[in-house]
Amino acid sequence: MAISFDNKIAIVTGAGGGIGAATARRLAGLGAKVALTDINMEALEAVTKSMTDEGLEVFCSRLDVTDYDAFLALVDAVVTRWGGVDILANVAGGGVAAASQPIELMEVDAWRRNLELNLSGPLCGMKAVIGPMRARGGGAIVTVGSLASIRMSTHGGAAYTAAKSGILGLTRHAGFEFARDNVRVTAVLPGIVDGELMKKSPPEATNQARSSIPLGEMTTNEQIADAIAFLASDMAAGITGEYLVVDGGMQIGSPTSSKIYFEARERRLAEQG
Repeated sequence: MAISFDNKIAIVTGAGGGIGAATARRLAGLGAKVALTDINMEALEAVTKSMTDEGLEVFCSRLDVTDYDAFLALVDAVVTRWGGVDILANVAGGGVAAASQPIELMEVDAWRRNLELNLSGPLCGMKAVIGPMRARGGGAIVTVGSLASIRMSTHGGAAYTAAKSGILGLTRHAGFEFARDNVRVTAVLPGIVDGELMKKSPPEATNQARSSIPLGEMTTNEQIADAIAFLASDMAAGITGEYLVVDGGMQIGSPTSSKIYFEARERRLAEQG
């Protein structure tokens, strides 16, 4: 069975670059009509134009995923334009720098901002699309988590670990709650992604990252997009409330993770005097 999204309508958050842009391109390339959203309108418009130039049926709209009313308005616009919603890819998220501190140094407001972006954002999306998906007879929601969903983050801090762990609880509960509506809810957990952040890293950091991956290469945006497309497709019709790890084998274990974390913690504590 080949994956096809002909006559399907999708919303992709965080589509201004990276995993989100790759996901929007993959879904549209497989036949879906795709609404691209991001908080960075300049980047979003550039991605949308490149896809439109390729003949793909897409449009874009600025969206802060933590604003539920704005998410509802976006969904209403998609329904008005195309008639419904079949797929939601919750990709928007990321680290909040001020929250990437040891617990005793982290500001509580930074903790809250991290949870808003990485956990409340996906919840807003789920709430906004469940009605239209039910009206269409079903749908698929796929949220991007992290390896921090299943083991602690050595770089993102407790706030990132807590938020991404929460993605799995939300996915399980929503998968159960929406099952009778024929709406499946799943998550994809990437490992180290070969994206803009890694491209800006010094060579020694990149080499160290590769050395911690059993398959020897970082995950690409396109590999994550492929996983999202699979989980959103009829090929995954029997899967809900579950997650798929795409990490080159990293969750098998990295012997350097504890060393990296505690060295960074002691350094930050020392800097604070």
